[in-house]
Amino acid sequence: MQLGFEEKTPSGKPVPDFALDKNARTLIKLYYVLGIKFTLEASEFVDGNKIVDQLTPAVGTKLLLNLNVRPNKKNPDYPYRNYDFDKIEESEPAKETKEESPIKDTTKDDVDNDDLPF
Repeated sequence: MQLGFEEKTPSGKPVPDFALDKNARTLIKLYYVLGIKFTLEASEFVDGNKIVDQLTPAVGTKLLLNLNVRPNKKNPDYPYRNYDFDKIEESEPAKETKEESPIKDTTKDDVDNDDLPF
């Protein structure tokens, strides 16, 4: 997923307002789900470094990604993708059960051929 906020494409064509708005809404939702206070002004969206600096503390945070894909009639090889994020509800940690490993402990110094798996 790439979120761009440049007002013109590399070829010089203007980026439609709906695309910029959609990217801004996606970024704001990402901040909200990650629990990061959104402090950027609209003019700062173009500076990717400011966005990265604010999102860096959340690296490694797990999110639930809802991906909605629908066909693109003009270019079927590139379907439309809509991303939505949600928090993952924390549940109780699974109880650890200590099961005996099916692999024999071969850390002993006296390993016989019968202890080898091959």
